[in-house]
Amino acid sequence: MGGHSATTTWVWILVGELRIEFDHTVVTGQEIKERASVPLDWDLVRRRGGGVEVIANDRTLEVKEGERFEALPPGTVS
Repeated sequence: MGGHSATTTWVWILVGELRIEFDHTVVTGQEIKERASVPLDWDLVRRRGGGVEVIANDRTLEVKEGERFEALPPGTVS
């Protein structure tokens, strides 16, 4: 049989305006960057409650459907 398993949970997030999907909810900053074709040396931030949270490449995090991230040139976020 082809297609997605009934037990697979797909989640999508936005990196800038780009919608990317994962078949798992626990990802690393590097996975997000690679899926969004963002250079690994760029800063990745998650937008939360009016603020931003910097996500390191090796950081593991749980993503929720529709969460917003931004990729910024190195050194933009202090």
